[in-house]
Amino acid sequence: MVVSAEHFANFFMNNMPAFAVGMADHYEGPIEDPAWLGIARTKVPGDAKLSLRLIREIMQTVDVAYAEEWKFDHGIMVPLHFLTPRYDVPVIPVNINCQGPPLTPLHRAWAFGEAIRRAADSLPQRIALVGAGGISHWPATPDSEESTRLGIVNF
Repeated sequence: MVVSAEHFANFFMNNMPAFAVGMADHYEGPIEDPAWLGIARTKVPGDAKLSLRLIREIMQTVDVAYAEEWKFDHGIMVPLHFLTPRYDVPVIPVNINCQGPPLTPLHRAWAFGEAIRRAADSLPQRIALVGAGGISHWPATPDSEESTRLGIVNF
């Protein structure tokens, strides 16, 4: 499972779930220009049946959307490029809305994490969880208002 922010590749402000899990047998990515990202477009295996089992268990305590179609952006493709460069390990994408308000409160994100753990523990398969996201973009930098005041530019 790869937990990442979704960068408006699949969900938009007219339908932005707080939490979503992919449920397909394959995905494609990256959505970005492969020359710019340095990662060729490829098909990444998924596991729809395993996803469905995880989703059903997660839904026992946390409401979660699911998507049978999902295009991977850099938030998922970059970690996969380094962790499984042959793209030969099934992936289940997971999204936490970090893009547009209303953002889910931290205690609900924590509960979602607990639900993922409970779901993974309920299955005989070993499930790896990869966390990717915005905190990796600007570690240990002040918030944006303070950054502006200090003249710090985040990229």
